[in-house]
Amino acid sequence: MIKSRLARVLDNLVIAIAIFLFAFVFARFYAEETYIALIVSIIATLGVLMPLNIRSNKRRIKEFDNILARLTTEYFLFLDEHACLEYFFNAFEKKYEEVIKEKNYLRIKNSIVYPNLTESLSIKRLVRIYNEAKRATAKTLIVLIGEQDKNLELAKTRLTGLRLEIFKSDKVYKLLKSLDSLPKLDTKVNRKEKLKGFLANALDKRRTKSYLFVFFTLIIGAAFFNFGLYFLLMSGVSLSLAILSRTGVSEYFHKD
Repeated sequence: MIKSRLARVLDNLVIAIAIFLFAFVFARFYAEETYIALIVSIIATLGVLMPLNIRSNKRRIKEFDNILARLTTEYFLFLDEHACLEYFFNAFEKKYEEVIKEKNYLRIKNSIVYPNLTESLSIKRLVRIYNEAKRATAKTLIVLIGEQDKNLELAKTRLTGLRLEIFKSDKVYKLLKSLDSLPKLDTKVNRKEKLKGFLANALDKRRTKSYLFVFFTLIIGAAFFNFGLYFLLMSGVSLSLAILSRTGVSEYFHKD
């Protein structure tokens, strides 16, 4: 599940507050001047947040690509075989001059590309496609599918004579992306869904420990700041969020 921008902001805010206050309380014991403790706390916070954000962004990009890959292959489920073949023919024509469209597949020099995205690929169908490619004297057969059955791997090892590649959704997505021919997908989320996602994430049970950690850190921090009342108020908010997150209220926002 990809978090919304608001959810990511909340994550960073909770982590930043926790790290900053923990670092400040620790640094205040060793630094005579308050501003030195503040500088140390800011550096510590940035030093932890930056690597975490870089790692989180890489994971988020990978998750988003996986979703786009799934949506891309699902797009072809609503096309018939002829329309699917025509789509890939137009895609390959952008990059390759020698693209020949046959009845069921595309031929690019010594390779045959067989789009099988409109239905599931059985072993029997794979063998038929394979034999058809052999009769066409191809050296490489690339079969495009959505999800792969485990039995196909076994069948693949027994089919010898030409190179056989089975492209699942992730490779199909990368292929179309390299050909600059990705289908237009509706990936927009309306504001109501974004708000529900934010609240579901904010009140998730897994956040209870984070809220409690911030609560206790704020209580301790209140003893070291002149504006301790503000810290006490914020600690009350953290405690309230911790309690709400344990009630399971986030499940309400997961409902359609």
